[in-house]
Amino acid sequence: MASTIALLNKQHVNNRIYVSLLEADPEAMVADKVMPALPLSIMNVMDGMRGTQDMVVLGESSVNEAASGSLDYVVAGAQVLTIMVK
Repeated sequence: MASTIALLNKQHVNNRIYVSLLEADPEAMVADKVMPALPLSIMNVMDGMRGTQDMVVLGESSVNEAASGSLDYVVAGAQVLTIMVK
């Protein structure tokens, strides 16, 4: 129950706009703990945990996130922009 409450408390409210900067490194979430930018060797070892624990693997790692001030309306949807940095 505690991990469910902690996960719900991390959810975004729907009256703000959020901007996230992502890296191409994979990220894993086990229960309510986030493990960003894991090497593939560790991801392969953790792959066996999927059946025994609540684990989610994402293709990107969140580097930074910012939110706008409160808006007077509900915001829904997502947009992804790919930017190549050389």
